[in-house]
Amino acid sequence: MSAIVTSIIAVTGTLLGSLMTYLLQRRSIERSERFARTERLRGEQIKIYSDFARMVLDFRRAQRRAWAERAKDKNSEAFRTAEDEVLRARAAGWTALYQVELITEDVEIRRLANRAMELAGSMNKAESTDAVKALTPEVRAAVENFVRTAGVIVRKV
Repeated sequence: MSAIVTSIIAVTGTLLGSLMTYLLQRRSIERSERFARTERLRGEQIKIYSDFARMVLDFRRAQRRAWAERAKDKNSEAFRTAEDEVLRARAAGWTALYQVELITEDVEIRRLANRAMELAGSMNKAESTDAVKALTPEVRAAVENFVRTAGVIVRKV
């Protein structure tokens, strides 16, 4: 009889040990997967935020070039080429903005991204070369504010 009790205790101990091992491994795997997902999201955020900043600055540069060409001769081929570049840069900027909108829930990040894009777009409506020159550092400052705020969010993840 004592051999049967000993066997039952041994089997029960083995089963409990197996169950505990399974539960601990599962918890460890879930933690690893959560960490990997967080790191992947962080990497995507860094790329998307960096791309957005670059695209807005490219848009700003294209706007300045188009303004300079328009001031020289708005009927020239150089101006038409510059305007085409503005259209491409604006489309790339909007695409990058939409990616920012998709990757973040942070209202402040979204507001700053929209502000940077809005300022870059307003360069086209400037009344003078001086107005364009005045907007240039404003756009850069808006991008820097976006990057600084996004950096805080990314470092928290």
